[in-house]
Amino acid sequence: AGLKHLQKKYPIIGDVRGIGLMCGAEFVHADKSPAAKELDEVLEILKDAGFIIGKGGVGRNVMAFQPPLVITEKNVDDVLNALDLALEKCKF
Repeated sequence: AGLKHLQKKYPIIGDVRGIGLMCGAEFVHADKSPAAKELDEVLEILKDAGFIIGKGGVGRNVMAFQPPLVITEKNVDDVLNALDLALEKCKF
């Protein structure tokens, strides 16, 4: 639900898909082409904030969340808040 909220706020998130906490957020340009460079920028900001998040997809433009089984609701909120700040900082 948190990723869907960010998708409405940031058009660079073209699709959110997955099951439960194992989900992905696809980064795309306005023309729907893969935004891999922009995703890399966001992932670097998140890494500097202490969050390691993977990426995948044919165009290497899908942020892939694969949290541990011991994740808490606060952990989820923390990563969503960090992602929001990273996207705001990038001004896509």
